[in-house]
Amino acid sequence: MSKNSTLDKAYEYIRKNGSILENAKLDIIFEKNIEKSKQIILEHFKSLQNEDGGFPYQNIQGNISTINHTVSSLITLVDYGLTENLIIEKAIKFLFERQKKEGCWDEQHDLLLLNPPVWDTPENLFTQIWLTANTCHLLILLNLKYSQYLMRGIEFLLQNRTKNGKINGYLLSNWIAIAIFSKLRDSESEIVKDFISVIGDNLEKILGTSDAVWCLRCFLDGGVSSKNYILKILLEDIYKSQKSDGRWESVDGSEFDIKTTLEIVRLLKQKIVNEV
Repeated sequence: MSKNSTLDKAYEYIRKNGSILENAKLDIIFEKNIEKSKQIILEHFKSLQNEDGGFPYQNIQGNISTINHTVSSLITLVDYGLTENLIIEKAIKFLFERQKKEGCWDEQHDLLLLNPPVWDTPENLFTQIWLTANTCHLLILLNLKYSQYLMRGIEFLLQNRTKNGKINGYLLSNWIAIAIFSKLRDSESEIVKDFISVIGDNLEKILGTSDAVWCLRCFLDGGVSSKNYILKILLEDIYKSQKSDGRWESVDGSEFDIKTTLEIVRLLKQKIVNEV
């Protein structure tokens, strides 16, 4: 199947099944109605943002703010070219104020009342590690490369590596680390090669799932060479896992299929453009 055929099928699936917000994102990806679409996205996040600057658990208005949903929301704004606004400023202030003295980020204790999944459970080291990695990735995307908050987060991550170089806890922290350290050092640096090796050793856990999308994103954000064999395998896996109706399935459930499909379309479109 050609790249254009893959994108065409995904485009039609999102256009037919997506919300106004999702179609606005699709328009930006394909450079249509850009200003109108950006305004739709801004209004969505403005209405969702809590008074403390964070974004609510499960993106449900009235729920307490979480690090996870705040970082995810800001990464979306960055992805669609919306970095200069009050929403970002308030959310960054929220994140900076909630960094722990150890350098990590963690969810607040009250989140336990909402019975979060184990990977977002407060006061759990593995939660702290991946949330810190994800927040550091966001700060890199926002060009806050030399921020003291980023440096403290990086130090926390480095303190939680095993002897073989793997970051403790969830595998995803290691692919996020590729995006972080490629920008702080170089995509050919030894530490990045170590993280790429960790992913290579665990590819079977990633392929065939939407985690491959997140992993690919971090390779691309880090500027890893298109000749890298893992990057090629991730791309091949994504192309072949597209469903006949144009979508890709999410590991988080069918209600997230459009979100996953949008992210894949954005990444593939970005990669095709960069290759030209």
